[in-house]
Order: sequence, then structure tokens, then C-alpha cells
Amino acid sequence: MSVDTTVSVAVVGHTNAGKTSLMRTLLRDSHFGTVANTAGTTRHVEGGALLIEGKPALVLFDTPGLEDSMGLLSELDDLNARESISDGPQLLQRFLDLQDQYPAYEQEAKVIRQLLRNTLIFYVIDVREPVLGKYKDEITLLGYAAKPIIPVLNFVAHPRALTPEWKKQLTLLHLHAMVDFDNVVFRFEDEKRLLQKMQSLLSGHHEALQRLIDERSSTWKVQLEAAAHSIADTLIRVGALRLQVENTQPDAIEKAVNSLQSRARQLETQCLHTILTLFGFSQDDVRLDALEVRQNRWARDLFDRAALRRFGLEAGSDAAKGAAMGAGVDLVVGGISLGAASALGALAGFVFSAGKRYGQELTARLKGHQILCIDDATLKHLWSRLAGLLLSLQQRGHAAQNPSQPEVARQDFPEAGPRWLKQIRANPEWGEETDRDQPDPHRQALRHQIAETLLSRLH
Repeated sequence: MSVDTTVSVAVVGHTNAGKTSLMRTLLRDSHFGTVANTAGTTRHVEGGALLIEGKPALVLFDTPGLEDSMGLLSELDDLNARESISDGPQLLQRFLDLQDQYPAYEQEAKVIRQLLRNTLIFYVIDVREPVLGKYKDEITLLGYAAKPIIPVLNFVAHPRALTPEWKKQLTLLHLHAMVDFDNVVFRFEDEKRLLQKMQSLLSGHHEALQRLIDERSSTWKVQLEAAAHSIADTLIRVGALRLQVENTQPDAIEKAVNSLQSRARQLETQCLHTILTLFGFSQDDVRLDALEVRQNRWARDLFDRAALRRFGLEAGSDAAKGAAMGAGVDLVVGGISLGAASALGALAGFVFSAGKRYGQELTARLKGHQILCIDDATLKHLWSRLAGLLLSLQQRGHAAQNPSQPEVARQDFPEAGPRWLKQIRANPEWGEETDRDQPDPHRQALRHQIAETLLSRLH
């Protein structure tokens, strides 16, 4: 894409309105700039770009806050009276030429310079603030640049939001191309609407912006699908995990339980890392309520009984019950205690369709061996944690400073869940690595079904 077709945007607004936060969210970069609840956090102009095929399609410039728009307008009026400059852009340029005479407006001069250089202006507004005169002065000042302006209404999801009052005032000032865009409670449709507003104001860039919209939409869809399939794959692999125990002494059972738990935790951690990476988050900037992330792991363990109860589950309810084999031979697991801190159950009771699998289980039983696997309560817990995380992250802006709450967004186990678990139990080989030359079509179909079920809940 040539430089001529690249759209450049000056992100401006009053101090602490959320300019840097908007940049973080659009760039999917939670470490861009500095976000703090103090005046004048951004002291210099910083830039970032949205890319298509590695080339900039939309360049954004974060600017310092407009701290004294009233005083600046007064100086511009005086300058205009002295030199009779009726053209707004020329008046701003003349102010920059005489900047040495206005040392108190060093930060405002940086903003003005970007207003004149860029194609369009994002005017970021904190709608929690009342509509005061200083904001009207800022809008008047921006109008001097003679560039299209899109008011970006931030914090619209906040209980104190005064969104109707702001929209009414902006309409009276003939700024109709406003967009709700909360940088903390993110909605991809709001981002899409913002880009579409740009299209309506920049007819010469319509095609380039459409390519960007299509690219962002496609990327967002791919991210959601990849995350959902990662969760589905994790549920299958953890559900299919099993361990044959030849020595049924307590020490041997405990060692086997620990080994199986460790493998389940490892698979969950891999999925957690995948999801965070897909959405541009990391362990350093995402703290997820009771499921806090530390060193790429949940702080609260998958097998913690208190954590299960928070999700409305009871550990061990489906464990150690046994079930009938396909040929009518019972495999009864008797009297194995896994310890009070463990949510891992002992299971025999796979219903197999293949004789070789039946033979393997029967041989183990005749030799006095036991089969251990992850119980249903823990698998439901795993689903709730990971599905709740995905729902939480898709609504989390990269400027969010407070912890997300996946437990609020937790996903109950679907009605089809028991059928999924039954199919998974019948195919213990699915617990192995999945990158085989000839993937199992039944496994792929189940993975797709689980992922589609999850995706349907995200919209």
C-alpha cells in the first residue's frame, strides 16, 4: 500500500479523557504509552499503525492533553485581531511560527502541529464528565484545523456516563459522526463502526478503509475461532487422559494421581497461554479475579475444591463408580481414596466400540490394575474457567486497569456436554499429541462441535 493511501489520525482530547487508552485498544497493545489517572501523563506525541500485509493502513498519533483551551483560544483571537488571519489552518500555522512567544502553550503546540499534519481527528471524550465550557472551547479549537472530526465517546459503559447529554451537545455543534467506544469494556462492533464513520468522512480513502475493516474483521473472527478450538482441544485431551496403575498401594496411587494432575495442569496452562497470546495479553497485564495469572498459570489450582464450589460443582461426585464394558463385563473400581485435596476420580467404565480397546481394559482388570482419569466435575470446571476467560477477554479493552471477572462470565456446561465426555472417554488415545499425519476424523468433528458451541455463546 502506498503512503498516499495511508490515513493518519490525530488522537486528541482533554487530559485523562482516554486518548492513550484508545490507542492501546486499537493497536491491541496493552503496553503502548502510559495510562494513569494524573494530569498530563502523555507529554510527547507517540504513534502506532494498523497494518495490512505488513504495511501501514491507518497511522494513529497520541497527543498531550489540551490543558488550557480557553487561554489558547484567547491568544488565537488576539493573534487574529492583530494580523487579520481569517483562515483557520493559517491561523494555527501562524501560532506555531510564533511559538517562542507562547512558552506556556508548549503542549498545546504539539497538538496543533498534529492537527495540521493528519487526515482526520479523533476527539476523545470522557462521558463521565459534565459538558463544561472548556470542552466547547476544545471543539472550537479543533474546528480551526478544518479536518473531519469524529467524537469518540469513552466510558459509555460506566454507571456515571452522561452519554445522552454529550450526544445532544455534539449534535448542536454539528458533530454528528460520533461513536460509542469504551476502551475498557470492548466491543468489536464499536471498532468496526468507528472505521465505517471514517469511511463516510473520507471518501477518497473509502476503498483503503474497507480493506482495513475486512482485515480487522477477519482477524477478529480467526482469533475467536482459534481460541475456541484451543479450549475444545484442551477439554478433549484432558478428558481422555488416563493412567493405568499396576500397584494399588496408597503410595503408588498417590504418585499416579499427582502425575495425572500435573499433566492436566500442563494442558490447561498451554491453552491459557494460547488464548492470552491470541488477544495480545500477557501474564503481566491480565489479572483475572479469583483466577489470577502468575507465571503463565492460574493462581487458583484446577483441582482446588473451593474453586470448584465457586463454579457450582462438587468434586468427586462422578468418581470411582465403575461402569459396564461393551461385552457386558464389569470393571468395578473398589475403595480407592485420592485424598481430600484432590478432585481427581478413579474411573473404570469406558464403553468401547473397538475390541482392541475392550481387550486392553479387560487385561488390566484381570491383572488387578486400576485405571485413573480426570473426573467429570473437574472437566466441567475446566470448561467454565477457559470458556469464561474467553468471554471475558473478548470484552476486555487493552486499556483496562482493573481485573476482569471470568467467574461473572462463566459458562455453564452445555447440554451436549455429557455426550461429549462419553465420546471422549471411549477414545483414550485422544489424550495424546494431536499433530499426527492422519488426524482422527471423529476427534476433529467433536473438536469442531465443541468450538462451535462455545462460539455461539460469544455473540
